[in-house]
Amino acid sequence: MRRAWVLGFIFGPLAAAALLVAPTPGLVLSVLVALVLLRARGMPAIAGMLCGTGVSGLALLAQATARCATTYSGCFAPNVIAPVVIAAGLIIAGAVLTLALVVQTRGTPATA
Repeated sequence: MRRAWVLGFIFGPLAAAALLVAPTPGLVLSVLVALVLLRARGMPAIAGMLCGTGVSGLALLAQATARCATTYSGCFAPNVIAPVVIAAGLIIAGAVLTLALVVQTRGTPATA
């Protein structure tokens, strides 16, 4: 389960960058990547991708805001409340899904 989750987390920054640069094509790309991950690695990969997308999205937004404030005088970042809430929601959804998968895995006896 750990490898699948990490693989999904690695694809998170791709999805976050695509969503922030071009929202509609980025959403299509993210859904396609999620479907491929789901088919190849299962739900742990989706949980990792949700967490990776949220963390990367927050990092990119924070970097853009900080760079704007330090590079250009009089530059103010646009209202980023909605993207921040969405990124936080993705992190929470990924964490809840990860926790549910861990509880489900721990609750079943190991098979040889």
